[in-house]
Formats: sequence, structure tokens, C-alpha cells
Amino acid sequence: MNYSLQNMSNSFNVDHLVTIFNYLEDMVFLIDVEENNQFRCLEVNPAYLKATGLHLRDLKSKRIEEIFSPQETISVIENYQRAISKKQSMTYEEIMILNNEEKTFETTITPIFLEEDRQDCRYILGVSREITERRRYEKALLEAKSELKTIIQQQQALILRLDKVNGEFIYTLCDGQLIGQLGYTPDELVGKRPQDLFPKETADMINRHFQLSWDSQEKEIFDFFDPTNEHEIFWLTIVSPLIENGQTTSLLVYAVDILERKKAEESMMKTEKLALIGELAAGIGHELRNPLTAIRGFIQLMRENKEAVKDEFLDVIDGELESLNHIAGELMILAKPQVHNFVRLNIVQLLDEVVFLMEPEAFRQGVKITKYYESPFVPIFGEKYQLKQVFINLIKNAMDALNRGPNGEISIKCRQSGSETIVSVSDNGCGIPKEVLDKIGEPFYTTKEKGNGLGLLVSYRIIKNHTGTIECQSEQGKGTSFIIHFPISSENI
Repeated sequence: MNYSLQNMSNSFNVDHLVTIFNYLEDMVFLIDVEENNQFRCLEVNPAYLKATGLHLRDLKSKRIEEIFSPQETISVIENYQRAISKKQSMTYEEIMILNNEEKTFETTITPIFLEEDRQDCRYILGVSREITERRRYEKALLEAKSELKTIIQQQQALILRLDKVNGEFIYTLCDGQLIGQLGYTPDELVGKRPQDLFPKETADMINRHFQLSWDSQEKEIFDFFDPTNEHEIFWLTIVSPLIENGQTTSLLVYAVDILERKKAEESMMKTEKLALIGELAAGIGHELRNPLTAIRGFIQLMRENKEAVKDEFLDVIDGELESLNHIAGELMILAKPQVHNFVRLNIVQLLDEVVFLMEPEAFRQGVKITKYYESPFVPIFGEKYQLKQVFINLIKNAMDALNRGPNGEISIKCRQSGSETIVSVSDNGCGIPKEVLDKIGEPFYTTKEKGNGLGLLVSYRIIKNHTGTIECQSEQGKGTSFIIHFPISSENI
């Protein structure tokens, strides 16, 4: 509230003014300006007494020095003198200790000049409002903002806000330690686009997810890898649209660094793969003796009687060597590091190759493997050797479930249904209890005495990376089925 009560005539009536401000809800006080810069309180309204908890006798006709502490008095007088010298209203905050409690007030004072020359100030009219709670709230809010900013800056995370300008996404707010991985400061990142920071393919993917969240007004979650910067970037990113009046106005992006987690997952997958290869090698080792025995027998026969060399003998030897070479080749391919190369492949051929590798062990255990393919050619888009690892795991688990019992059978089926390719690996073994079924695929959970629980975990991760799903259906005493669903996309056709 700002009052202009200057250049008033001598008809100024203090009593009339006091009568008026007694009805005001704001705290009002009137100060008499005496000679030698002395200030005396003439009147205060009831609202002033209520807010301060003071009595009228403690204020009325008292000089400023008698009301306030020495330090407060200096500040009050300086404000009064400043308003008089400038001949205009002024607003300021003041802190008072009232009843041993610190309170904050916002005060506006107006000097009142009764003479036309405006040389001598006669009164000062003041209006105050207590703002203690407001200032506490503002202080708490600032502290919370500062704490939040510190948390964001200290954690390995990134918070971004994006606006859409001329059809392009522009970073308008940036904070967090991960900004350093981009080689920018928060201020330098403002105003840039994804295509200003990342290669075209990566930027197109990021913009696509931003656009999906913008249009659908729903969260988008994705991760991306970019090795082109000084630091390898592997971020898990959550995009949330900000909506006003039914319209998307901007995007809020939260990203965390999952590079170490990804490396740990890759290491775990390699460990499981090597363990799997070790088990396979042990299982088929004795099968290698059969062709070796045949080869050795024919060579011995030819050494004893060189005239007994026949083309049929050589054909048998050649066939047995080819079998040995095939088995060794499969193991070598599975063992060596592979570049993740997603290509169009025939899942039926892949399944046949896996069955070929597993049949010797199945035969040794008395297990029959049957195959039911809807078509000899069922295309999917995937990484060949990762998928082989999945199916080897599932068939090996099925063999373990049969417990070398009679009439053990593993059934492998492949068909297309609607927009999916469905592959199932089923056994007629002991089954899985219901209380255990929900834990299948969890790390280090296993029902085997010598298992580590990583086989199915790795398999689940591989299928997820192929944008597929894997489910387990089981009934105790009847068997178990693992059913994998691969989406049919344009790459599969």
C-alpha cells in the first residue's frame, strides 16, 4: 500500500486520520517528526497491536529509542530520514524481536509535508504486514531447490527439459553430472538439438522417442549407446511429457548411466556361455570316439592290406571326419566372442543346428527329441549365436528335468500366428512347483544342485533384446514348456 499525502494544508486532522485507519486490517502507525530529527509515535491501529503483541501504552507518545532496541532504532531512523530526504514513499523489510520471537515485516512509509514548499516533514505514515511465514516458506523452498540441485549435480544422472521450436526438439534446461560425458557445460547445452550432439542414426532414434512421447502424451523408456564421445555413453532414458490444457508443452527427460551394468551383464553372459560350452563338450566327448573308432579301424585295415583300400572305406572316413569337423565348429563358434549382428535368418535351420549338437547327449540319456515345424522356412530378425545359446539352454534344462527316466521326450515346435513367430521347447518331465514358477529367470535362483541360476536369466535377457517375450508353463508330474514369442517386423519378411 503506497500513500501520497504530501502538500497537505494546515487543515490536516490527525484525529480524522486515526479514525480511518482504525478500521484497516493492515498494521498502520503514525509518527510525529520533531525537531532535531526526533521521531515519536503518535498513534497505532488495533491491527498493529494484535500483530506485535504490544500494548498501546508501550507505543503511544514514545520516542523511537524507547520502543526499539539500539540496533533496531538505528535502522528505523535511517529509513525515516531516507524517505524524508527523497520526499517519496519507500518500502523495506524489517526484523523485530517481539516477546523473544523474531518476526519479519514488510513496511511502507510515506512522509507527509504540510507546507507548500515541502521543506519540513511533519508526519510519517506507515503501513506494515507481517511476512514471517512467507519468508520462512520462501527460505525453505530455496533450500529445497538448492538441495535438489546439489543432488542432481552429484548423482550420476542427467535431467533435461526440451521444448519444440519450428518442429525440432531443443534443450532448454540441463543439469547433472552426465553432462560432462557430452563435453558441454549446462549453459552450453541449452539451445542445442539431439542432432548437434550425436551421430545422425543415434539422433534420429532419440528424436523418434521424443516425438512418440510428445504425440502419445505417455512416458517413453529407452536406452542408447554412443561410443563416439570421449566417454562411452550408455544411458537408460525416461521421457515424460508435460501437459497443459490437454496439449503437450514440453518434455522432461531423466537419464542414468548404465554402462557398468551393461558390462556386468555382458560378462555374466560370457561366463554362462563358457560354462554351457564346457558342459556340452563333456556331454558329447564320448560321442567323438565313435567316428574316431571307425576311422582308426579303417586306417588299420588299409595299413595291413593296402590292396583292401576301397572307395566305400574312404567315403565312410570322409563322412566321419565331416561330422567331427561340424561338432568342433559349432563349439568353436559358440566359444569365441561374437559381434552382435542382427540379421534375417531362418529359425527352423537354427533349431536344426541346435538339435544336431544336442542329439548325442539326448541319445546317451535315452531322451527322444521330436520336431514339429509349420514350415521349413520361418524368418526372424536376430543374432544367430545368442539365439543358439538360448535354445541350447532350454533343451539342456529339459533333459535335466527328465531325470534319465524312461519315455523321456523333448518336443520343439515352431509356427507363425498373426504378428508373431512362436517357438516352444517342451518336456514330459517332473514339472515345476507353482511356488517356484514365479522365480524362474531370477539371478542365482536354481533348483539344480550344481546350477547357478544364470542360464535362464541370460536366456530371458537375450529374448528381451530381440524385443520378444518368454513364458514358462508347467504342471508338476506332467512337464514344462518354455514358449518364446518373436514379433514379426518388416525385417522378418
